[in-house]
Amino acid sequence: MGSSRLASSYISTSDGDFSASAFAYKVTIEHRRDVKEPMQARQSDRYPVRGARPPTNGLQWGLLRPIIRPSLAEFLAPTAGRRSALATQEGKVMRPFESKNLFLLHLTTPQILVFERILEPLALPRDFELASIGLPVSHYYFLESGIASMVATSPEGKKAEIGLVGRDGISPPVLTMEAEKFSFDVMMQVGGAGRRVEARALAGFLSDQPAVRQLLARFLHGFFAQVANTALSNAVHKIDVRLAKWILMCHDRIDGEEIALTHEYMATMLGVRRSSVTEALHILEGEHFIYSHRGLVIVRNRTSLEAFAADAYDAPGVSGRSWPDLGQLSLVAVQ
Repeated sequence: MGSSRLASSYISTSDGDFSASAFAYKVTIEHRRDVKEPMQARQSDRYPVRGARPPTNGLQWGLLRPIIRPSLAEFLAPTAGRRSALATQEGKVMRPFESKNLFLLHLTTPQILVFERILEPLALPRDFELASIGLPVSHYYFLESGIASMVATSPEGKKAEIGLVGRDGISPPVLTMEAEKFSFDVMMQVGGAGRRVEARALAGFLSDQPAVRQLLARFLHGFFAQVANTALSNAVHKIDVRLAKWILMCHDRIDGEEIALTHEYMATMLGVRRSSVTEALHILEGEHFIYSHRGLVIVRNRTSLEAFAADAYDAPGVSGRSWPDLGQLSLVAVQ
């Protein structure tokens, strides 16, 4: 849940064959010419064996892994982040593509090869606007860290959060590419980083990718489930339970236990008075679920916090447990 995932892809040649030993040997020889090591030192890594010390060159080590670790299950095992070695038709390795975003992690390597060309990495500080009410959506964002909040505003100017997105999807949610105006504000409530793509470029990419459109529909369905269950919770649960649910949802989308949030910001997101948030925080602190201090919420006992939130959190689209299971998908299939 929210943890980093990693997978490495095959290196493909133009005729579709895979020759790990020959290709790795060639790169090894070229590497030796560059660094001009003594001949005696070169002999030690010419024929890599299981348990051998990794070469210092990171790219070279990545190419030798299929020889040293022949098990496919072990080769694709997840670790911190995703690293997929992207290859050209001649088998020359391009720079690795890394992502923690679940939507990008669900794309196959051929899809990433195309999509990565139109993605722009950028920092996303707190209060950065991803979309504005009454304006067309210019870009769509794939968060690697941080949390974006979609906020509804009444004619009188009152605001309340109706949904949030982190590295679990795309923001703003792709409702329709043809809409001239967006109906909500989307902003970063917790700063982070990510990638973005122009709306027109995304529409062009999706027109040739029916499998990606289906994947996008799955994420959109999950987001609408979150919005629906949030509306239900706002109607039937007390503020302390709603706050517990909201803290858990934020915790699902960050690394570590600390969430940078002020009382005022939480009051806006929950659509309640600041004094009500302060009282709810005191209840959660009194139970030793969290610690709150000067714009910072620290989760101390997540298990007990989940039990307190109960069905407010344990609902489709709300709980991180409802996110798609990456372990059941092939992330590196080359077609």
